[in-house]
Amino acid sequence: MSLILDRVCDVWRLQADSNNSNKESYQLYTPLSDIAINTQPANSEDTIIAGGVFGQAYIAFTTASGILEGDKLIMQVTGEQMIVRGKTSWSMAPSRSQRFLAARSASDRATCLGGRLQGRSIL
Repeated sequence: MSLILDRVCDVWRLQADSNNSNKESYQLYTPLSDIAINTQPANSEDTIIAGGVFGQAYIAFTTASGILEGDKLIMQVTGEQMIVRGKTSWSMAPSRSQRFLAARSASDRATCLGGRLQGRSIL
């Protein structure tokens, strides 16, 4: 059995602002662009863990490695934005993957607000 990774997203990571060392901003993290991902609505327990709002918290799965808590995931087709709130390694034969909990970002409330990832990719 393999994961059905039906969406593609880019990872944006907080980086120091080149014009002001006291500020950070999200910038595209090129090594993690165009990653395949599967997102699903989170259950009530995962929504509470993520500090999200029911209907705005998601669980996502991927086989990519290197996603960190606090990263912003932006779906390429829809433009939905999610902030990674947690991640967990998750084995699913024959490969390893990650499960994560993501929340819609404040700038994209209508899209998603909480999240969790489990596996070796996104959590």
